[in-house]
Amino acid sequence: KKKKINILLLSPYRFRDDIAGLSNFGDINIIKFPLNLQYFLFSNYSKNIISNNFLLKKNEIKNLDLIKKVNLVFENLLSFSLQKLSINFVASSALNYVQDAIYFQFFRNKKIKILIIARENFGIQRFQLEMIKDYLKKFNLFPADLVFCQNSDTKQMYEEIINNKISKIISVGTFRMDNFVNKINLETKVENKKKKDIVLFSFTRNTGINIQKDMSLIGANDKKGLNSFFKNSHNILIEYAQNNSEYNLYIKHKFGGHFLEEIKNNWFEYSKKKIPDNCYILSNIDPHNLILNADLVISFNSSTLLESGLRDIPILIPAFDEVTNEYKEYFDLSVYESGFQVIKDKKNFCQILEKSLKGFKITEEQKSNRTYLFNKYLSDTNENATSKFLKYVRESVE
Repeated sequence: KKKKINILLLSPYRFRDDIAGLSNFGDINIIKFPLNLQYFLFSNYSKNIISNNFLLKKNEIKNLDLIKKVNLVFENLLSFSLQKLSINFVASSALNYVQDAIYFQFFRNKKIKILIIARENFGIQRFQLEMIKDYLKKFNLFPADLVFCQNSDTKQMYEEIINNKISKIISVGTFRMDNFVNKINLETKVENKKKKDIVLFSFTRNTGINIQKDMSLIGANDKKGLNSFFKNSHNILIEYAQNNSEYNLYIKHKFGGHFLEEIKNNWFEYSKKKIPDNCYILSNIDPHNLILNADLVISFNSSTLLESGLRDIPILIPAFDEVTNEYKEYFDLSVYESGFQVIKDKKNFCQILEKSLKGFKITEEQKSNRTYLFNKYLSDTNENATSKFLKYVRESVE
C-alpha cells in the first residue's frame, strides 16, 4: 500500500522483532531488503571490499574504484524499484557494517535518508563500553541522518566518536519493551501451575568479551573465551533439573542451531546421559513470554536481566570461572547486587537456586533498584520508545 513513509531495512535479520510493529502505524511501511539479494548484488566485488574494509581509517583511500563499480551495478538494478516503492529511508542496525555502508553511499545519492537503529545498548558495564568505543574509533563511520540509541550512555558514546555535522543522535529507548511493559503492568498470577518454571537465558562464549584489549575480536564460534563458565553454568542447571523433576528448566539461546547442540554435547560429556525430560533447550520462543511465565530467571550480561527485573521473581546471575578470573575487568557485577542475586561460587549455585525457589520475597528497595536500571539502560517505563522514534522520523519528512 502507498504510504507516506517507506523504510527499507538492510540486513533485516539483525533487527529481530524491534521494529516489526511499526507497520501497524497508518503512514509507515517497513520493507525488508532480501538478504540473499543484498549479498548477491555486489558479490563479484565483496571479497576485495571486505578484505580491505573501506570504513577502516587505514584503508580509506583504497577501494574507491571498486565502490564506483558497485554503485553502477546498484544504479542499473535498483533505481527503478526504489522509485516504485517510494523509499524515504534506508535503515541499518550499526554504523560499522561495511556492506550496509556501501549501500548507504548509493542511497544518499538518491536523496534517501540514512537511519541507524542501534541494536546494542551499552553503559551498564563500563569497561565493555570503553572497549566498543575504542574499537569504533578505528572506523570512518558513515554520516547517517538519524542515529537512534536505546539509552543516554550509548548516545554519549556515539556523540564522542561520530565526527560530522549531519548525524542527529537520539536516545529513544528499546522498541520491543513497549509491549513488554504493558504486559508487565497487566500481569496476573498464574494459579495452579503443575510445575515451577526456571528459565536460563543462554549466551555465547564471547559474551561481553568479544573485543579484546588489543582490539582483536573473539567470534561467537571461536573455541575460546568463557569456555568453563559456559559449560559449568549450563551443566549445573541441567543436573539440578534432572534431580528435581518438580521443576521445568527452559534454556533459551538467542541464535539456536549448533549452539543448542553444543549445550547438549557438553552435558553428555559431563554426565553420559541424555537431556532430562523436564529440560527444554530451544531458541524459537519469545523471551518475553518466558519471562512472564517464569518463577525464576537466570541470565548473564544480557538485557533479559533488566527485563526480568520488572517482575517480582528471583533473578540469579552466575559469575565464576573465567568471569571472575582472566576476564574480571569486563564484568562489574556490583551494579546488580542491590536488586539481583550474584553467584560467584559455583559450589553454592544449587543451594541458592533452591532457596530462591522456595522462599523468595522482594523488598521495595530491590524493586526500586531494578526499575531504575531498566529505565536507565533499556527504556523508560513511563514513555513509549516507538512513539518517540516515529516523532523524529515524521519530522524529517515534513
